[in-house]
Amino acid sequence: MKALIFVFFLMISMICTACATVTALHGDKDGFGLGVQADEQFNFRLIDSRIISGDGDGTDVFWRIPKGTDYYTWEFSYSRLDKPIRAAKLEIFHGGAWEGSQLYIDDHFIGCLSGGEGPDRVGTWARIDRFDLPMSALPLLDGDNTLKIKTIWGDNIALDYFELKLIY
Repeated sequence: MKALIFVFFLMISMICTACATVTALHGDKDGFGLGVQADEQFNFRLIDSRIISGDGDGTDVFWRIPKGTDYYTWEFSYSRLDKPIRAAKLEIFHGGAWEGSQLYIDDHFIGCLSGGEGPDRVGTWARIDRFDLPMSALPLLDGDNTLKIKTIWGDNIALDYFELKLIY
C-alpha cells in the first residue's frame, strides 16, 4: 500500500513539474484607473488622453485613430523560455471598440474583439475578451511580440490591460 501511495504522489509531482505557466501582463487590472468592471458602461471622457496621462505604457488612455489609420500597436517582451510552449491564452480588457475589430500578434490573426459600443452605438462599454491562441501562433511567441488591434472605420479604443499566459 505504501508503495502504491508513493507511486501516486510521484506521478502527481511529475505532472505538476511537467507544465508551468508564465504570465506577461501589459497594463494593470484597475478598470482604466476608474474601477470599471467588464460589461459596465463608463464615461470615456474621464480617461481622455488630454486630461490624464494614463499609466505611461499606453494603457488607461482613450486612443483616437485618425481617419485612414486603423491600427493600435503595443510591443511587449517577456523572458524567453527554455522549453517549447504547449498552449497560450490571451486576455484583453478594453472599451469603446466597435464589434469586429481584429486582434493580431505579429500580424497573425487571433480573433475579433467584442463590441464596446452600446446599443445603437450609444455609450462606451468595457469588455473582456479571452482567446486560446491557435497552435499555428505559438511559434510566433518568441519573447518580443507586437499586439495589434485593427479597428473599424478608424475607431476609438481604451485598453486597460492585456495578459498573455504561456503554458510550457
